[in-house]
Amino acid sequence: MSLNKTFSGDIVNAGGGTVMTIQNDAVSNAKLADMVPGRVKGVAIDGSTGNPVDLTGAEVGSLHRRYWYIIDSTASGSIAGYVLAEKEIQIHFTSTSASTIHSFTVGSNGKILEIVLESSAAAVTLVNESGSGTLGKIRTPGAVDLVLTAGDGCTLTHINNRYRVTGISRRGVTDRDYGDITVTSNGLTWTVDNGVITPDKFAVVASNQAGLVAVRIAFTASGASGTLIDITIWSSAAPFNLRILDTILLVSTAGPMAGTAELRDTAGGGGSNLFGTSVFQVNTVGRKELDQVASATVSASGSLFLRIDQSAAGELILYYVKT
Repeated sequence: MSLNKTFSGDIVNAGGGTVMTIQNDAVSNAKLADMVPGRVKGVAIDGSTGNPVDLTGAEVGSLHRRYWYIIDSTASGSIAGYVLAEKEIQIHFTSTSASTIHSFTVGSNGKILEIVLESSAAAVTLVNESGSGTLGKIRTPGAVDLVLTAGDGCTLTHINNRYRVTGISRRGVTDRDYGDITVTSNGLTWTVDNGVITPDKFAVVASNQAGLVAVRIAFTASGASGTLIDITIWSSAAPFNLRILDTILLVSTAGPMAGTAELRDTAGGGGSNLFGTSVFQVNTVGRKELDQVASATVSASGSLFLRIDQSAAGELILYYVKT
């Protein structure tokens, strides 16, 4: 074929020379080779610069995903080699062996690294400020090693050559005070706060069985002997239906005083004496115990008063169970 002439159309040879050039915009879709369904022309994010290829759906997804997804089964040491400046990095741990991570060698200032532990993964410990050198060390909240367990995750941001933990997600709960319970140590230690266990929090139990509660009521002398007064135990405030199992009265004052002390459900000496005709003998110093109390019950929101001579000082101890 003679090329000693000028061609036109999809191909040209300028000036009738021997160099054939495909015109711009001349290659239509019809002229492309057939493709497998569900593919897109392009270059994968981890591919080399060069000719386009037919990308799969997963490869296309990696082009626009915020995180570059990596499966890692590192057993210990540091994670390195994921230098992908275009992407944030998400590492999914799958190993069933515990991992201890001292540093990362990925990213640059401002880059985000996200760690996720799969549901079957063993614990991963991020060690605070460990390892040699200064690049890629981990800085954890409170400078305490961060232990992640299956289902947990955290976010680290690369700032001044450190990977600082900027967010923690737990399958369970995060550290804080939850009312009666305080969670610490990155969700691993649960502590019941002091003073929060009230009688009402005890489970219902059968009479004379487990769930015994002891209440101590201290009182001081308020006047001369010969006048009875009421020491309030509950004033329309009994926590639940209860049965008194034992009662101990400790009297620390000597001298003459009225010879009885009673437990009554009404102030001023009215209502019922919970012990019937039984009374404490309180005309001497020391321990007074009345054990005939098997039928002594108090209803929820009921009242209970110790009626005693005002010259007495000491304390009353009640042992009861919820009914």
